[in-house]
Amino acid sequence: MGGALRRNLVLFDHFVLSMHWRSFLRLPVSAAFNARTVVDGASGLLLAAPVPVFCHIRGTHGSSVMGTLWRMFLLLIASSAGFAIILAAFPVVGPETLRA
Repeated sequence: MGGALRRNLVLFDHFVLSMHWRSFLRLPVSAAFNARTVVDGASGLLLAAPVPVFCHIRGTHGSSVMGTLWRMFLLLIASSAGFAIILAAFPVVGPETLRA
């Protein structure tokens, strides 16, 4: 079961898994924003957000706890880099699309 990708997992499986946990992550975010109007300290709900990601990665790859945490760390780095690239592209791409 070693390696980043097991042989019986294809790209489609990773895509479906990614969409499932991204959809599920919206629940605690929405709950935190909605509950903020009712209860102070509702931001604590966001602490539960990594739990389904951990469960999905661990279940899909069958890795150990440390292996799953390592994958989550790499996922955080990769998604942060992608987000930074998108933010850096806005000032360049934004004005170009307005001129068209």
